Amino acid sequence: MAKSSPAVASFAAASISLMEEVEALFNEDNTPQEGPQGPEIDASPASALAVDHPQELPLVTKLPPVTAPKKKGEAPVKKQKGPTYPFRGEKALREELTLSSEARVRCLMLLFAAQTSDEQEHNHTVWRNHMGFMSSHAVRGSLIAKALLTLPPEERLESALSPEDQGWMAEKLPCYAKQMARRELEDACERDPSLKEIARIFSVKI
Repeated sequence: MAKSSPAVASFAAASISLMEEVEALFNEDNTPQEGPQGPEIDASPASALAVDHPQELPLVTKLPPVTAPKKKGEAPVKKQKGPTYPFRGEKALREELTLSSEARVRCLMLLFAAQTSDEQEHNHTVWRNHMGFMSSHAVRGSLIAKALLTLPPEERLESALSPEDQGWMAEKLPCYAKQMARRELEDACERDPSLKEIARIFSVKI
C-alpha cells in the first residue's frame, strides 16, 4: 500500500476541521434561545392555522342609548299627566245598585221621573227614547214608584216595601247602570259646563 504525501494529509485534516465547524454552527443556530429577542415562536401546523384564520370578534349590533349628562343640582323632568275621568262609569254604578238599597230607591225614582207624562199615567213605556223603564219593567216599576211617592221623603226606603218588591228591585235595577251613568254625567256637566271639555277629551258625547 502506497503512503500518502504530506500535502494530501494536510488537506484531509483541514477538511475534517471545516466540517466540524460547520456542524457546530448549524447546531448552535437551531437551538431554542430565550432572551431579548422574545419568546419562542410556535412553528407547529396548529399555530400556523391560527395565524391564517384569526378568531373573529363578535359584532356589536345594538348600541346603548346616548343620554345628555344632567347638570349638577338639576331636578328630574316630570311628565305632565292629562286630566282624569271625573265621572262614575257603568261598572261602578252597577256595583252600587247591587249592594245599596238607597241607590236602588234613587234609581227607581229617577227612572219613573224619566217616563213621559202619558207613560206615568198608564204605567207603561210607549216611546223608544232610551229613558225610563224598559217596556217589560214599566208596569211594576211604576207601581212601586207611585207607592213610595205616597210616603214622606224620609220614609221612602226599600224596607217600606214588600219582600217581593224588594227582590224585584234588587234583581232588575242593576241593569240600568248605563242609563244612570249617563244621567250623572249630564247632571254634572249642567252644574259645571267646564266638564264638557273633559268629556270631549274622553270622546263622550253630551
